[in-house]
Amino acid sequence: MDAVLEVGLDYAIFNFSGFLGPHDQFFMQVFPKLIDPNTKRVLGRARHLSNLRIRSAEELFEREGEPFKELFSDTGRDLVAKGLKDLGLVPESRPSAEMPAAGARP
Repeated sequence: MDAVLEVGLDYAIFNFSGFLGPHDQFFMQVFPKLIDPNTKRVLGRARHLSNLRIRSAEELFEREGEPFKELFSDTGRDLVAKGLKDLGLVPESRPSAEMPAAGARP
């Protein structure tokens, strides 16, 4: 079956003054949706989010934004992978006993 995968992504960086004192947080959510291109019917959807406490928003943008790029890509990759599993688009992980050793060829 042919289908279209639409992925929505939203992120924000917040500063909170809460019970544990002031701190910054990185919030990201991903909304994958599978659509039948012929009927436009939604075949499935998922939503995953992450809310991470970070040292400071300013530190994320040091070194030409490398810490931000790493946090954004790592968090986004994990959330998209969870959404794809929810939609049945990727197989479940094999048990670790079946995983090839690092550097081994399949």
